[in-house]
Amino acid sequence: MVLMENENSKVQSKLTELRKQAENKLQPEIKILSTLSKEETDKLVHELRVHQIELEMQNDELRKTQLELEKVKDEYFDLYNFAPVGYLVLNEKGLIANANLTCVTMLGVEKSMLRNLGFSNFIDKESQDTFYLHRKQLIETQTKQTCELQLVRKDQTRFWAQLECKGIFNDQGDIIQFNANLVDITERKQAEASIRKLSNAVEQSPSTVVITDVSGMIEYVNPKFEQLTGYKREEVLGKNPSILQSGEQSTEFYQELWNAIKAGKEWQGVFHNKKKNGELYWESATIAPIKDNNGNLINYLAVKKDITEQRQAEDQLKASLKEKETLLHEIHHRVKNNMTVISSLLKLQMNNVDNQIAREALKDSQNRVQSMAIVHETLYRSDKLSAINLKTYISELGRTIFQNYSISNKVQLIVEAENIMISVKLASPFGLIINELISNSMKYAFPDDRTGEITVCMKKIDNELELAVTDDGVGIPKDLDWKNSNTLGLKLVRTLVENQLDGSIAMENNNGTKFTIKFNTET
Repeated sequence: MVLMENENSKVQSKLTELRKQAENKLQPEIKILSTLSKEETDKLVHELRVHQIELEMQNDELRKTQLELEKVKDEYFDLYNFAPVGYLVLNEKGLIANANLTCVTMLGVEKSMLRNLGFSNFIDKESQDTFYLHRKQLIETQTKQTCELQLVRKDQTRFWAQLECKGIFNDQGDIIQFNANLVDITERKQAEASIRKLSNAVEQSPSTVVITDVSGMIEYVNPKFEQLTGYKREEVLGKNPSILQSGEQSTEFYQELWNAIKAGKEWQGVFHNKKKNGELYWESATIAPIKDNNGNLINYLAVKKDITEQRQAEDQLKASLKEKETLLHEIHHRVKNNMTVISSLLKLQMNNVDNQIAREALKDSQNRVQSMAIVHETLYRSDKLSAINLKTYISELGRTIFQNYSISNKVQLIVEAENIMISVKLASPFGLIINELISNSMKYAFPDDRTGEITVCMKKIDNELELAVTDDGVGIPKDLDWKNSNTLGLKLVRTLVENQLDGSIAMENNNGTKFTIKFNTET
């Protein structure tokens, strides 16, 4: 309070002093005024009054102008401080004399701490030489200069900035001030790095890359394209990729391609194209549309890979497989023929033997040979040489066995089998098992012209096959130990199931006989 009173007292004293000075200056004029007539005095007073009003009007205008200047100053201050660009002033030594709030925020230092700091303190060591050359060139040319620097904030985080400087020089041409602006270009630099990375990837890609406009005219090809086709980039720019066509693919093929990509879809396929030197080659291709941010189609991109060697290897492999298939068909055919010869010889021998037991033994052997011959016959007629269809095999085998026993219609064969494929390795023992079980039923289940049915049921449960051979004949004698039977047929069945198929066998003797065999398909 005391300080305020002292300040007011000083102001009042100053005003009193100024009034005294003004009165002293007016003393000579007062003497002159005393000599004037009344008319002259009134006229002078009128002039003074007009002048006073004029001064007051000028004073009002000055106040308005001052207010407008203050407003503009505030607006300029806001524009300066909150501009998206950092502004700073450096003295002739490169020390920071002033900076706006954007620059302060950019550098991460309080404004009060920024003044008189060297700007070079914020420049990464990798960019120091760039700044030195920038400053040197500005001083030498006395023209505005621009450079890109990596700067370091107070917290040691780094960012890229574009620095633009203009020098202020005195009459002698010496630099006295740098006016500079800073723009954070970190995102731009990162985008440029990504573009460079992508560009390098495309340029160095082991696949050919072609970019065309929406009409199909080539705008870009990478070096791999030049290497593969023999065409230089300049030779194909502005041309249609049809210059590579060999003429070996139909118009419909290319029309389907265009229909797909024009509809905004990705197309994949294989081209048989022609190089500049006339050599034909194969390439797999993926062609896709390129769209802008608004979804408008602007280009087509084709990425292709030379598969000529692969196609040649595939062709050679197909030819080799065809030869092997032909050879296997011939082998199966000859094996089947040889077994047919053996079966015929057994039949001839059987017709020349009077002993019934010997005849039965020869017939059983003939049936076994025929069951194996049918495997080769089925394979010979099949397109697949590594496996056979059990439904077809069982039906054919059963029909042949029935023919051999010359039973008219008193016993019917019923086959209930799924379309199951079985390997050749398992087919032969499987066929022998079915032959023995059906033959056994034919010989013993239906004596004295008894009628009935023999049912062969084949199904797959997970990886396990289940075979059931059932007859509704007289059944096996109760006192017969079938597992330890001396008959060759049942011994052979057990041996094949347990040793060849690694499976299990069970028998039910109820209103006929039922044998159930289970084995794994991966045996």
